[in-house]
Amino acid sequence: MWNFRTAAILTLLVMLTGCGSQEDKDLIQELQTKNQNLLRAAESDANKINELNKALSSEKANSLSAKKMLEKIKENKAKGDTDVTRAYITVFSNEFPDTEEYSEVQTISQEINQEMSKEIEAMGDDDANATISLEEYESVKIGMSYSEVKKIVGGPGNALSESGDAVVYMYNGEGSIGANANFMFLSGELVNKAQFGLE
Repeated sequence: MWNFRTAAILTLLVMLTGCGSQEDKDLIQELQTKNQNLLRAAESDANKINELNKALSSEKANSLSAKKMLEKIKENKAKGDTDVTRAYITVFSNEFPDTEEYSEVQTISQEINQEMSKEIEAMGDDDANATISLEEYESVKIGMSYSEVKKIVGGPGNALSESGDAVVYMYNGEGSIGANANFMFLSGELVNKAQFGLE
């Protein structure tokens, strides 16, 4: 079988002896062209393999991060720390919407929202009964004030957590069971938002 080594030897012989038929020279040229094509194909394959490895590495890192975040959500829910759990859910919903863990996180979010809705109903807080639609949610933009959000939605939300200048408000959603929207404000300005099941 002709290969790169054979072509190199033939080329060397022809160069050293100064002889060689036109057929030998044509054969050498053909072998060199084939070897160049093989080297290009090998380089292309190596590049494809590197790109695939990078993609898999990134996907694996994303998956690991999503799994760790899900563990934190479950851990804080088990502790009964609803505020921290809600914060993790909001971050997860924005960072990992296309992962396997997303549906499990949304189920946990629904459970928490249902529990909180029951608590609010039990307290008889009529001011915190505004609901939000997908259209209203999409009208709310990062950078808005809480007053602007209340005008769009039609009322106040339920304060889920308050820590220093940070406040997270939840609105029950119009749509599927457990539909909701969460808005995180920092110093009175909307910095993050997430929704589940709004229609």
